[in-house]
Amino acid sequence: MLSGLVILSHCELAIELTQKVPALADKKVIVRLHSYEALSNYVPQINWKVVDHLIFVAKHIQDIVLKVFPQLRGMVEMSIIPNGV
Repeated sequence: MLSGLVILSHCELAIELTQKVPALADKKVIVRLHSYEALSNYVPQINWKVVDHLIFVAKHIQDIVLKVFPQLRGMVEMSIIPNGV
């Protein structure tokens, strides 16, 4: 059984779980996006409809992702929490 909060610390896992685990629709889901993931094709593969919050590890990573996928602005809440915090 899943808890009420699911934190996915890497996008590879987020791709799999957001596509294949329907129970996530009833949970608070947080995804953390790292620099190498911003430069990959991971972002468009995530089912953002089930993600409540997206955490970037740095401002410049957020800038890169939003330049390529500006539609994320209206789809998910975002914040920046640097690596090591």
